[in-house]
Amino acid sequence: MKKLVFVTIAALAFTLVSNPISAQVSVELDFSYSSPGGDFADSYDGGVGIAIHPRFNIRDQMAVGLLIGVDAFVGGDYSDPANSGLTASVSAAGIVAILGTFQYKILDRKITPYGEIGVGSYKYTAGTVDATSAITGAAFEDTSYFGVAPKIGAMAGFFNIYAAYVAAGDLKYTQFGLGFRFGSK
Repeated sequence: MKKLVFVTIAALAFTLVSNPISAQVSVELDFSYSSPGGDFADSYDGGVGIAIHPRFNIRDQMAVGLLIGVDAFVGGDYSDPANSGLTASVSAAGIVAILGTFQYKILDRKITPYGEIGVGSYKYTAGTVDATSAITGAAFEDTSYFGVAPKIGAMAGFFNIYAAYVAAGDLKYTQFGLGFRFGSK
């Protein structure tokens, strides 16, 4: 993690020193909905997230950045087999992502499509409570994963709409988001 942050900062500093005229700064605030996939979908029904994403344009069509985001997931099951008594299970999870990103803008128009890749750390914290007429069990998990998040999207003015796929260890989910960008395109 420390190496990733150091490499990202060193790359940004080198870019700014070597090419200060074309190095432009933007900051994006993203809001997202996430749909779990794979084994992750067995425990969670969906999630919402927020992220801040500062970027530095290193060329007209390329930018590097740092994404810091938080996602929250919830899920649950209940059953009443043969009216013998209600059983329920509720799960909640929080994921903190810190990623170095590289963005390539395919066209430079009013609506600008782009591709992006994010690589970094995902901190996963989760809890599950099982209950019948009383709480019968609780479990907690706290794990870190290394992962990638390829993203495609389009920018129009100060707005950004995107879809990303997160793959980090056991965490796999598709994210759909809307971002608001401040600064350069």
